[in-house]
Amino acid sequence: RSTMSALVVAAIVGTAGFVVTSPPHLMASRCAHISGPVRVRMSESAPPPGPKTYEEAEKLGLSLFQAGDFESALRAFEDAKKLPGAGYDVIRVQPGMGAQGVTSQSPNPRGLQESRFASPAQLAIAEYNIACCLLKMGSKEDALDKLEAFVAGTDNPGRQFERMIKDPDLAEIRQEILAMQEKMQASEGWNPFAKMKKLLDVPFVEWK
Repeated sequence: RSTMSALVVAAIVGTAGFVVTSPPHLMASRCAHISGPVRVRMSESAPPPGPKTYEEAEKLGLSLFQAGDFESALRAFEDAKKLPGAGYDVIRVQPGMGAQGVTSQSPNPRGLQESRFASPAQLAIAEYNIACCLLKMGSKEDALDKLEAFVAGTDNPGRQFERMIKDPDLAEIRQEILAMQEKMQASEGWNPFAKMKKLLDVPFVEWK
């Protein structure tokens, strides 16, 4: 039987990323000095892109909340407040110029540019969801502060209190919510309809 000597390739990937080839008679001596399994670093796939809009971040946050990952859900709701949402502003720019005064390749004949951001209603909803996360994480006082901010940012506080009192995720602080409602109703200047005027004052086009 004919025999042929062959090279045994030992692929030891280090920080430099090179491959070492050794003849058979050297492999045994080298392997004797290796303790434990040899780990080969595999290429890692890029992480999935994060949410690009308020709606995407809110959907992610709700999914994480239902899965019991309250800390990650809180971060998603915080991110939602900074992402484009239902709110928008239209500003006037010089025709053919970008927002920073740089000539664009596609001129804007109307000289208008739209900017998207989370609306006041979406911001209030995010505060509510963040409050639920904080409560699940054991931060009761912080949760109450967020709920108070949520109520202050809505147009119908009375209706929101009704929902909060019935929400099973807030059952732990139901008595505190009732006390908050009584305090706000007794406070000077309490008016459930005071914020309805804001609906008539929203500028649709802002000239700058």
